[in-house]
Amino acid sequence: MAKIYGRPDRSKKSGVIGKILCFVIGFTVGIVGTIGGIIGAGYYIYSQPVDKTIKLVDKSGAIYTTLFGSDDSVGILNEKYASLKIGDILGDSINAVKAFTNGGSLSDLNEIS
Repeated sequence: MAKIYGRPDRSKKSGVIGKILCFVIGFTVGIVGTIGGIIGAGYYIYSQPVDKTIKLVDKSGAIYTTLFGSDDSVGILNEKYASLKIGDILGDSINAVKAFTNGGSLSDLNEIS
């Protein structure tokens, strides 16, 4: 017969506090990891040129054609924005809206399209 080491007279307790603590720590690490992943993906998309980001997401090219047009059609955005970063486009859009609200005209908004 095998010899059992330890104290066989002690019964194992359920450890409710340990289970609760383990759940809270796991939940916290999961939430922090999820938020970190979202922030990291957002920063990556924000810092890349628009055409690279769109081609990464859109394998068929339909979104790129809609935004920037093709040889036969005109797109929603100006072609110069294809090589800019999303942060630059947002900055230009905010500046155009500010100029429009400060007595500008529709031609101010036309600069970004």
